Amino acid sequence: MPLQILIKALSRACPMWLLRPPAALRYAAAASLAVVAQVARAPLHPQTVMPNITYVPFIVLSAAYGGFGPGLLTSCLCVLECMYYAIEPSGFAVGDPQQWVGLGVLLFTGLVLSLVFERAKRGSLADATARELAALLNQTYDGVFLWDLEDARVTFWDQAAERFYGY
Repeated sequence: MPLQILIKALSRACPMWLLRPPAALRYAAAASLAVVAQVARAPLHPQTVMPNITYVPFIVLSAAYGGFGPGLLTSCLCVLECMYYAIEPSGFAVGDPQQWVGLGVLLFTGLVLSLVFERAKRGSLADATARELAALLNQTYDGVFLWDLEDARVTFWDQAAERFYGY
């Protein structure tokens, strides 16, 4: 719920092209965030105990901005960067099984975060669409109500229907 509140607050403050950016911009931002993650991690070159953890904030930013695909792209790029730069010996050779587990957890974390942000964005978009539809229906002179056949209940009742039916 707090995530949806944050998205709603951002939707009021940001221009539309920033909230619903084109796919090319979302994927470019994802790739750029993966590069920035490695640049931000470079000063930590005595190895940290958990070399993967430094990539997570950039995966979160990518998933929050771009959704599922860009978040997953950043996750995969960060796993490759972690394999090459953060795990000794340098290169793609990962010998320790615990390092493979850490890489798998990083990839799984990126997948889950990408799914969560994608669902939150879709829910926010559905809410905005419902509000827009309600605003349009409230401007009609005809009485309009929406009946949900599965639940057998009225889900929307516009102002003209209120005037016409008296409730």
